[in-house]
Amino acid sequence: MKRTGGKTMDRRAPWGKCVLLFGVVLMTLLGCTTTVVDQNAVAINEAMAAGDAYYDAGDYQLAIDKYATVTDLDKDYLDAWINKARSEVALGQTAAARADLNTAKGIMEQTTAEYADVEGMIFWHDGKRDDAVKSFTESIAIKPTAYAYSNRGHVNYELHKLDEAKSDLTEAIKLNPDLAEPHHTLAQIAVDAGDYVNAKKYAESGLKLDAKDARNQAIIGYSTLMLIADDVTEEVRTQKEAQAWKELEAAKTLDAKEAVVYNYMGLYKAELGDYEEAKKLYDQAIGLNDKEATFYNNRGIAYYNLGKNGEALTDVNRAITLDKLNPEFFLGRGFILTTQGLEENAIADFKQAVKLDAKYIERVPGWLAAQVKSED
Repeated sequence: MKRTGGKTMDRRAPWGKCVLLFGVVLMTLLGCTTTVVDQNAVAINEAMAAGDAYYDAGDYQLAIDKYATVTDLDKDYLDAWINKARSEVALGQTAAARADLNTAKGIMEQTTAEYADVEGMIFWHDGKRDDAVKSFTESIAIKPTAYAYSNRGHVNYELHKLDEAKSDLTEAIKLNPDLAEPHHTLAQIAVDAGDYVNAKKYAESGLKLDAKDARNQAIIGYSTLMLIADDVTEEVRTQKEAQAWKELEAAKTLDAKEAVVYNYMGLYKAELGDYEEAKKLYDQAIGLNDKEATFYNNRGIAYYNLGKNGEALTDVNRAITLDKLNPEFFLGRGFILTTQGLEENAIADFKQAVKLDAKYIERVPGWLAAQVKSED
């Protein structure tokens, strides 16, 4: 019995030890796995937070790098792919953004508001404004956010759908009073309408929310100039003009690479009749952003006032190519064509301006207004 029992114990002992050792090893492995998982989770959370912070600060390449760190750690991390695409759009890298968004599409079970919003941003950057509006509308339908309303509002502004734009931008401010962008777009809409009181008001509120936004500072400076009353003394006028220019220079100090700043500086010079300096400033604006139709139109007007009708026509043609919905451009080209004696072509442009906005009939030269009306 002793032998048998001994043998039995001898056979069991190694197995019992193995079970014990295996349990220890398994628990150690599980502990290591848990530690790795925990470390990954910490690294992912830190990288996402850093990416968001860089994006908010306008450091888009650093944001991309952080989001890429997340996707390297977890290839199915949906928000990282979408946020990476959003950052790439901000840098104009729409091909990369589209590729990342396609990856996100393969991960998500159904379209998210964030996905639709970034898709809209890609369409917008590529000049597909109608498609952009559809994507932003889809995003809003899924989850209304200030960003989606602000984006759709700005695209509607570019489509010259001003009522829709103002409605969207106002809603964006309601949803997030701290979002600066809708204030800027409302300021720009007010400038276009000649409402410099509200232009300055919105620009100032936008600048309070984002003290680095040179565009709003530029609008403030230009509005100061345009709000100078006609009946002030020459001394007061000179002081106000100097103040306006100082405010415009402050915008340049904020961001010397912001094209909008040079455009407003050009408008300032044009308002004072210095078209040569205005033209040089528009050159700088176009050098920084050659896709903005308004810059070409403004330079075309400067050329027109300098008696350079050929250059004026080239610039206004370019403006119309970039934006076929702005009545101001057709009106301006109509005046240039009139100067060149091409009245039939001018009438066609005046007619198009009035078709886009009936109020423009008031700005058509009197001797042509009747013909423009009759052709309607």
